[in-house]
Amino acid sequence: MSIEMDTTGPCWWNPSPSSPIKPKSLVSRSVAMTVPLWLMTENYGVFMFSRPRTRHYLFLTEALPSSYENVLFNRMNQNLLEIAGYFPGSIGKITTLHAVYYKEYWGLDQSFEAQVGREVSDFFTKFDERKDGLWTAVSGDELAGCIAITGIIDHPGDARLRWYIVDPLFQGRGIGRMLITKAIHFCRKVGYSRIYLWTFEGLNRAQSIYEQNGFKLTEEREMEQWGGVIREQRFDLILK
Repeated sequence: MSIEMDTTGPCWWNPSPSSPIKPKSLVSRSVAMTVPLWLMTENYGVFMFSRPRTRHYLFLTEALPSSYENVLFNRMNQNLLEIAGYFPGSIGKITTLHAVYYKEYWGLDQSFEAQVGREVSDFFTKFDERKDGLWTAVSGDELAGCIAITGIIDHPGDARLRWYIVDPLFQGRGIGRMLITKAIHFCRKVGYSRIYLWTFEGLNRAQSIYEQNGFKLTEEREMEQWGGVIREQRFDLILK
């Protein structure tokens, strides 16, 4: 996480009268949201407060154990979320998130990871901002989720929704709904008449979000791939 030093902004230091602890440094980070005061330990002099919508300030002290420091910054990272696009390392992080998730929860083999890596790389190589889109949810240095839209050369009115995933550690926070809303808005703005996607049976959380946004199941087929047999499903959303 990128931290900048700031010794001029407002601060609060109020240890107990008997505490020998003195301020070591004041660190801050510009953010677009307010994280609540979640940790206060008088023994170690760790205080966090916010000036709404601008900065969060933390006092780190000489007596702060490394375990407390790690917890503090990990919790900050989990609370700070940014919706971005491409960033250096995106290809690897998108591929890794898919590979780890689908291996752990669905048993897909290395051929799935290889395919995702190859196709994501090709997407970035040929990326055209006039018809393609990518949105990443980033928390600190972690990729919390992503979604992409690719234009179809042979069918200019169609867009394909791809690589839609939210890390299980970040699920339940509305990230998936935020990402798909941005993707659909982009497709309407560009002028696509239809969005379609391929998934497989069993991904109930994602499929519920598709249906809530107007996607309809239009095709099913059994396929032997990625080390097993899956039931592929196609969903379509007609925009106009």
